[in-house]
Formats: sequence, C-alpha cells, structure tokens
Amino acid sequence: MKMKQVILTVLALWGIGILTIVVSQEQHLASGKEVLLKTVPVDPRDLFKGDYVTLSYDINAIDLRKITVDKPSFKEGDLVFVTLDTTDSTHIAKPIKFSHTAPKGDLLFIQGKVNYSTEIMHITYEDIERYYVPEGTGGVIEQARGKSVLVKVALNSEGKPLIKQVLIDGKPFSPSIPRTN
Repeated sequence: MKMKQVILTVLALWGIGILTIVVSQEQHLASGKEVLLKTVPVDPRDLFKGDYVTLSYDINAIDLRKITVDKPSFKEGDLVFVTLDTTDSTHIAKPIKFSHTAPKGDLLFIQGKVNYSTEIMHITYEDIERYYVPEGTGGVIEQARGKSVLVKVALNSEGKPLIKQVLIDGKPFSPSIPRTN
C-alpha cells in the first residue's frame, strides 16, 4: 500500500509541476507587452522535439556605434537588456539602448545574453530562436525567405520573450499539415 501512495504522490507532484509551467507560460503570453521583431527563417528539425524553424532576428546583431551603451565592456555570457523603440510607421522593434541592467519605468526591453562582442554585439534570446511547428510544415516558413517575416513576441516585466505568433507578409502563419495516404 505504501508503494502505491509513493507512486501517486510522485505522479501528483509531477502533474502539479507541469501545470505550473503551462499556467506560467500562458500568463506570460496573455499579459506580456507585445512587440514585433523582424526575422529571417533558417532551417528546421530536431530529432527529439520535432520540426522547428531557427529564427535569426535583426536584433541578434547590434551595431554598438549606432545606439546608447551604458558600459563599453561586455563579455560572452553576460546578461544584457536591449531597450526597444516601436514608434516608427512599421511598429517593428528597433534597438536604441544596450545595458547591463533592466531599464526603469515603462520602457520596452528584451533580455538576452551576449554571444560574442566586437563593434557588433551578437546576442541570443532564450525561447524565441526556435519556433516549433507540426511535423512536415517547417519548410513553409523556411520558404518565406524574401518575404516579410515578423514574429509577435510577448515580453514579461523582466524582458523575457515568448513567441506569440509568426506573421508572413502580414498574415498569421497557419501550417497546413500534409496528408499521408
């Protein structure tokens, strides 16, 4: 009887853990500030997780000579905060400041990590550089090269991003799953 209780307790804790993660992600998507990022799709497939498209954003490489930088020294792995501006007519986010600390007030910003640095700062953004799609549909986004591909991202209060929607030429990406006969 005790073994059955242990197994049920472990399963209950496991279920609560998964539910907590799902609720947290959904809350982030529902309440996060939305921003559009310009991207270029690269290539799909992950042996364990399925089809995905690697997304390379304009804000992955930032020319430090063209924006405000709080301190000139950044090293690989540093946590960084990129303040974004969305006031031009396209509403696509553009970097305006690069900092070691999160900006104060109502400024829009995204959190990332320095990949490497020269005059051009190369940054990775956790959770938005891979977009998982139903099996066999990754090529649809990849074939959109040359078209306008934008990603609507939800940013929480810490600047952590999550993909909310992919837009191809202004239309939401809706994969059509190929039929197998």
